Amino acid sequence: MQALGEDGYAESVREVLRAAERVMTVLDEAIPFAVPLLVGRAAQGLIDGGVTVHVRLYTRTPIGDVAQTLVEFGYDEPDFETAATRLGRLDRLLLEDDGIPVVVTRCLPEMAGRSGVGLFTGRRIETATLDEVRTKLRE
Repeated sequence: MQALGEDGYAESVREVLRAAERVMTVLDEAIPFAVPLLVGRAAQGLIDGGVTVHVRLYTRTPIGDVAQTLVEFGYDEPDFETAATRLGRLDRLLLEDDGIPVVVTRCLPEMAGRSGVGLFTGRRIETATLDEVRTKLRE
């Protein structure tokens, strides 16, 4: 905040939340029975140098189909990776939205009960639903 000033910092937070909202909207509307959830620092509205938007997508849809959906909505072809988490190996997509890095982690629906817990640390983690992100953008 020191470098940007209060107004500049607030605008940076809005940019990150707008990127999250766009990705989450595509996932919510285009993938049947999918539930996107913003997690981590972006969900808290905290952005500092190099913030990455982390979205968990609770779905049974294969990660390749999720990637194809994002491409159909105008995103560049994402990179794929697998994360070794406390809950097992999870597929991830790495992409950008207006220069903001976004990581989409595919979680199975039965993992939703652990949505407020870090996949790697097991500690409590901040979350925000799509509706909550939209509310933050209106504030």
